[in-house]
Amino acid sequence: MRTQVVIIGSGPSGLLLGQLLTGAGIANVILDRATKDHILGRVRAGVLEEGTVRLMEEAGCGARMHAEGLPHDGFSLAFDGRDHRIDLFGLTGGRRVMIYGQTELTRDLMDHRERVGALSMRFSWWMTTMLHRFPETSDFDQRIQEAELDYLTHSRAAATALAENYVGLPF
Repeated sequence: MRTQVVIIGSGPSGLLLGQLLTGAGIANVILDRATKDHILGRVRAGVLEEGTVRLMEEAGCGARMHAEGLPHDGFSLAFDGRDHRIDLFGLTGGRRVMIYGQTELTRDLMDHRERVGALSMRFSWWMTTMLHRFPETSDFDQRIQEAELDYLTHSRAAATALAENYVGLPF
């Protein structure tokens, strides 16, 4: 297998990076030790800043976020029996945030990646066989072990998981 970039971790950052690279014509594969069902089964909060919203649009994954997300121009703090409104929109020259769950953002990115045929692998055995050579392997496993890549990128969480599980990696 030949790819230009391997991305470790299929959270929102890894998936968004993968989609942006795919859109730019850069071959990439995303590896994760967890299954899609496990990843999408974790409920996470989500407050997206404008930069993230723009990147989702650029990646072609923003339609559902705009349809279902809640734009927010500010928030309120309550103390001493009074409500104090903080006008983020006014204080930041017109910027706002989008309330949209991280799980939904991840789902949108995964669905889009599948629609365009971009490769994501979520099998820990695949990662293990790619990172370790075993003498008694099938032709398929040998091809996986001989995968070539130009770049490896990861989040801090992915680097920690890799370092804990795969001795000898440069993390």
